[in-house]
Amino acid sequence: MRNFCKVLWLLLIFHSCTSHPPERQTPYVIARSSVLEQLPLRGLEKNFFGFSQDLFTQIANLEKYKFILITSETLPLVSLLDDGEADAVVSVVEPTDWLRREYLFSQPFFVMGPVLVVKTDSPYTKNKDLMGKTVAYQRELLTESLYTDRYNFNLVPYNTDVTHAVDDLLHGDIDAMIVDSLIAVQLEASLYKNAIRILVPPVKPVGLRLVVQVGKNEELIDKFNEGLEEIKKSGLYDKMLNYWGLFDAQ
Repeated sequence: MRNFCKVLWLLLIFHSCTSHPPERQTPYVIARSSVLEQLPLRGLEKNFFGFSQDLFTQIANLEKYKFILITSETLPLVSLLDDGEADAVVSVVEPTDWLRREYLFSQPFFVMGPVLVVKTDSPYTKNKDLMGKTVAYQRELLTESLYTDRYNFNLVPYNTDVTHAVDDLLHGDIDAMIVDSLIAVQLEASLYKNAIRILVPPVKPVGLRLVVQVGKNEELIDKFNEGLEEIKKSGLYDKMLNYWGLFDAQ
């Protein structure tokens, strides 16, 4: 009888060690910044907040978890993770090798940044197709060295009136122009419909990601990535973007 009890006890220990941990019952606290100074949202801040709320809700429903989305003025936002005030944060910080030692990043759920715009009938389909070509750009977007070092563009600056650059593009004076992605999609959908098109991805992407600390709440990143992929495959992601009047430059 004693041997039987011992075997039963060992079996219980083995089962407890190999079984999956119980599903989290408490909601994840996800923080986002009230100041999105690194995102050129062009007056669409409320649209973005609404889109992110809808997207996070759809993913949570799909992956069977609960969350609370809070808005914080704390900078840097990742300090909320270090202080234990949030389980995850929404960040525009690029996931460098150094940061990956401390934080786990999701796939980007929204991408912005300067994009190349060409004429609709242009032969160019990728950013690298324009290497050595004449490209107009705004100095305000990024430094000139970024474009010359990475793509070897023949750059010509233009003023803040982007329509002048579009006119030069349509008249063949330049091969392409660099413009913020949200402005580009507005031009493509209105004044210059069927006349211009956008090349993706951006020449300098700015991606929004979900971030957690390494070793804490890592399962949330897995669930978020899986849900995001499923929503994109279903077409729901694009429908939400259209509803909120946004454009994902990915």
